[in-house]
Order: sequence, then C-alpha cells, then structure tokens
Amino acid sequence: MRYLVGFVCLLALVASPLSASARAGEGEGGSRLERWHPEAFVDPSKPAPEPTLQLEVDSASLEVRPTAPLTVEEEETNARRRRVAMGVSISFLIVGVVIGAAVGVSVSQIKRRELLGSSGGGIAF
Repeated sequence: MRYLVGFVCLLALVASPLSASARAGEGEGGSRLERWHPEAFVDPSKPAPEPTLQLEVDSASLEVRPTAPLTVEEEETNARRRRVAMGVSISFLIVGVVIGAAVGVSVSQIKRRELLGSSGGGIAF
C-alpha cells in the first residue's frame, strides 16, 4: 500500500502524451473564445448553413438524405473527439484496474492477519 501513490504517478506518466504542440490555424482570427465557440459569433445577416441530414416524410416512408460531406475542419474535430474519448476511457480503465488490485491486496492482507491472529502463532505484519 505504501507504493500505491508512486505507482499511480508512474501510470499517469505512462498514460500522458509524449509531446504536445500548439499550432495556429490558417486564417483564424479573433479571440480564443471565438475559436472555441464559433457558433456564438454567427453573423445574423448571413444565411444559416444547411443541416447535414434532412428528413422528408411522405405517405409511404421516411427518407434520410445526406446533404453535404464533412469539411476538413469537421473531420479533424471528430478525430480529436475520438482521441479524447479514447484517452479518457483508457485512463478510467487503468484507474479501475489499480483500484481493483489495491482492494484485492488489502482484502488478502486482512484475511492473512485474521488467520495469523486467530491461530495464536506466527508473526503479525
């Protein structure tokens, strides 16, 4: 148990990325808030973009048609979201395994102490 904190720190270092870089997008202007939330800075005089999917209902069926392919920026955003989701999932999995192992070791130590203490012999840890 005394090495658990060091082990968790080691796992955090292993799970962290090897490098990080920042790059400015081409033609991006404005503040950081505007880059993070571009939908908040939409010009009301310009027409709204078309939705990706349009639903049409007629008497026979429901039809779904894609209207436009994803842009490069949307694909990069989707890829970034997948990477973030994968990193968070793996981190939670590692933490769960570490906590499970710590609980297992603790339970075995408690059982060992009960066995050694009830028999009257042996060295208590």
